Amino acid sequence: DSKSVQGTILCYPVITAQPGHTHEGSFENLLGRKERTQAESDWFSCEKLVTDRTPPAFLWQTAEDTVVPVENSLRYAAALADKHIPFELHIYPEGWHGMSTVDSLTCEGLTGAQRRAANWKKDAKEWLNMTYGKDV
Repeated sequence: DSKSVQGTILCYPVITAQPGHTHEGSFENLLGRKERTQAESDWFSCEKLVTDRTPPAFLWQTAEDTVVPVENSLRYAAALADKHIPFELHIYPEGWHGMSTVDSLTCEGLTGAQRRAANWKKDAKEWLNMTYGKDV
């Protein structure tokens, strides 16, 4: 079948460029400067760019992420919902930014609540199977 399948799996994503709600360092690196205009903030805010052609998304993050505000995932999920784009969103209660695969290779000394974030891999696989009807 030559039909391509598109989707996104977003882990603690930087979605918005709106001041006060973003990871400022990401946009400073992107633009090469700290200041940005409102037009630039709007242009780089993915939640403002969702259309009916945006691919389905699986998002996960932790509520206590101190690097990228959890609002980024919430804003993107809301924008997808507004356009009726399929998505699944998981906000795990505990854990830090950059937990990656949340296993012994990437995280040591996890609490029970932090270990729950390891479910993202199983959840993403189930979402892929449900969304695309294939066993991945």
